[in-house]
Amino acid sequence: MSELYQKKVEESIRNFLAERFNVKKNTIQLKTSLIEDLGMDSFQSVELLYELELQYKIRIPNEALKDLKKIGDIINYICNHKTL
Repeated sequence: MSELYQKKVEESIRNFLAERFNVKKNTIQLKTSLIEDLGMDSFQSVELLYELELQYKIRIPNEALKDLKKIGDIINYICNHKTL
């Protein structure tokens, strides 16, 4: 995927998480941990996967969740699995 698409995905996810967790968008970086930094629990993780699947029209298997620990992991997953 293009760098432009990756930047759009990053911006979209940062906006979504900032709103969902009531934090400033500029505090959400690629290295931000969903669990340690944002305090996301397992239910919220599944909820996030569902939202991402809808928004990006991709399938994220539950097994992939264990590898999606940081914001950068999510962005890379989406960019690597998105079909045009």
